[in-house]
Amino acid sequence: MAAVQGNCIQLYYGDASDDTNPTSFGALTAVTGITSCNFSVTNATFEATSIVDSSCNTRREFAVGTTSGSMSIEGIIDNSLGGDEIFAKCEAKTKLDLVWGDGTHGVAGIGFCTNFEISAGMDDFVTFSASFELSGTPSSIGFD
Repeated sequence: MAAVQGNCIQLYYGDASDDTNPTSFGALTAVTGITSCNFSVTNATFEATSIVDSSCNTRREFAVGTTSGSMSIEGIIDNSLGGDEIFAKCEAKTKLDLVWGDGTHGVAGIGFCTNFEISAGMDDFVTFSASFELSGTPSSIGFD
């Protein structure tokens, strides 16, 4: 597996084209200027025990339930880089196709922006951070 440098990764987004399939997308827009991204997938589990022999010895087991995902990004706000468009989508509560990848491979999900923050220090770049909650099961994809 070849290593991909973090500065080669972009966030791609578009209005959700399908409520359930994060591998089938309409037109996607790239947001460049991303300085950090975190993509997290969680499987809900519950514990169960089972009897494994006639002496009533038990074994601890886990069952896997719902898969959920979240994504958080940070970047530089610049009209030409697209970060300000994420704010507009967050404000409008738009359901989005989200892909984080290098243009060849990526991880994808369908979700909503749940938090958007803009900040700037004195004589520094204006930066943003955004968080997304994903519905459905996130997936690994290849770009066409």
